[in-house]
Amino acid sequence: MEIALKNNMLLIRSDFASINLPWMYEFIEHHIKDIIFLPRAILILNNDSFDEKKESFLFNLSEHYSYVHDFSKEFFYKSMLLYHQNPIKLDITKLAPSRLVTVRIKVNSPSEVQLLLSRPNKWVIAYLRAQLENYIIERGSIYMLLNMRSNRAKEKLEHTFSKNCILHVSINYKFDNDFVQKLYGTFKAYDNLREESAVKELEYKHYYSILECPVGASSNDLKRSYKKLVKMYHPDKIYSQDDSLIHEQTQKFQLLQEAYNALKIVS
Repeated sequence: MEIALKNNMLLIRSDFASINLPWMYEFIEHHIKDIIFLPRAILILNNDSFDEKKESFLFNLSEHYSYVHDFSKEFFYKSMLLYHQNPIKLDITKLAPSRLVTVRIKVNSPSEVQLLLSRPNKWVIAYLRAQLENYIIERGSIYMLLNMRSNRAKEKLEHTFSKNCILHVSINYKFDNDFVQKLYGTFKAYDNLREESAVKELEYKHYYSILECPVGASSNDLKRSYKKLVKMYHPDKIYSQDDSLIHEQTQKFQLLQEAYNALKIVS
């Protein structure tokens, strides 16, 4: 672990095991509304408060860091306190083995949506909470029930689906066939034509994210990214006896093929 003050931000470079330490994850979870997930990092924005959780986090960080580097814990803790109002960025130097988690989206009504994970994953839940905390009615380790009464909530939900990679986890979103009709059915503006168009737009956005390309990327960029990714996830590249890992890699490979075949037609 390395700690530095950079660009008025407390920068912590660490491996994935460290951010899974109980006191580290507890702090992340406590400030979930202030978090932005980056490709290999977590940014915790300054919330202009110095509560017990932040004080406890800085104390534990000082204790952990001083023990590893043989520093004076008290001196380092006092130094950390000077930066208690700064944003904190956790740079992950070494991620865990990749995982694929499917999130199924079920629309119970225009005002209620359920998200169901294919397996428990606290980082996917953390990401969904960071995006949708204000709209959560109920949640557990693999599900989340959301209040979608406002247009803002629906916009936030669609924005959430635009990101399909959180740290070491790839997220595959599975929508109801009548997702748009159920969610926007009460709005007259969404006739059958608009519904079909909206569904396709969501699918295409998801395909771009699977190929790790911005929406509207050129056919050359799509092809380049596709070739790079299929080399990583091709079944011939799996050197493991873990059935779940083999299944995940195969699913990812199939998703890449589906996304590329769909986008090369429209690009």
